[in-house]
Amino acid sequence: MDERVMQADGISPAEEAMDAVEAGERTAMLQEAIVDLSEAQQQVIIYRFVEGLSTGEVARMIGKSEGAVKSLQHRALAALQRNLDPRDTDQEGMGR
Repeated sequence: MDERVMQADGISPAEEAMDAVEAGERTAMLQEAIVDLSEAQQQVIIYRFVEGLSTGEVARMIGKSEGAVKSLQHRALAALQRNLDPRDTDQEGMGR
């Protein structure tokens, strides 16, 4: 009989601890990547995805048009993806 402790959802405490560590590492990496964004991009990302505000609400908060907020969001998400996607580092300088 297997003596490992399993929780009701079938995940062992060790697996749960590893998941928590990995989530913490991902959060730290994301926070570091956000710091590299422009101040306006940081505001948009935080208001949109942390605070859950709409594009219109963010526009009013930062004094920009909705179109400007959408552009800032798009550019910020693209920058975060470039900075966080390890597969992207191999393709830099190859016409991208």
